[in-house]
Amino acid sequence: MAAPSDASVDALAGLLAEENTATYREVLADVARQFGVAPPAEVTDARALAAIRDRARASAHAIATTRADEAARLINAGGADRAGAQAAFDDFVARQADLVAAYESAVTAAAAMQDFVANNDQLTGEEWVEPRDSSGDECQDAIDLGRQPLGTIDPPPYHPRCPHYLASAFDRPDDPGRLWFGEE
Repeated sequence: MAAPSDASVDALAGLLAEENTATYREVLADVARQFGVAPPAEVTDARALAAIRDRARASAHAIATTRADEAARLINAGGADRAGAQAAFDDFVARQADLVAAYESAVTAAAAMQDFVANNDQLTGEEWVEPRDSSGDECQDAIDLGRQPLGTIDPPPYHPRCPHYLASAFDRPDDPGRLWFGEE
């Protein structure tokens, strides 16, 4: 197993944290608009930002390790054909890019909604796993739960190619302006 460099992990973690912070803010902004509240311009909650950075670092390490392992495998398999190994590696990275982007977005959106519910204990409503086209049954148990009280379902993604998401229906609180949307 090849070990990625700290610099490559740090660089990727920075990019992921930036993208994931934007996704997190967009998810909370959409929810704020659903409640008729002006969304905050930025996520300023220190715990939320630290969690985003931690998830980005863990993802970056996993991605960099996978890439390093694949590069080593291709070099070993290709022998002297370094150009062929490089082309195969570039193809691998390109194929993985959409998968990584979708997975990171889904994880971040789920975290934003979990944080929204956790930081707004006055909220009531229901949540459910929204079924989408899927050939596997690894998600079926979660889908079969149907509608449950807020905060009780472990949200998707359940695997890297998971097409499902956690849908929510909130009861309107007395004062939506007092809800937490990612600010300190």
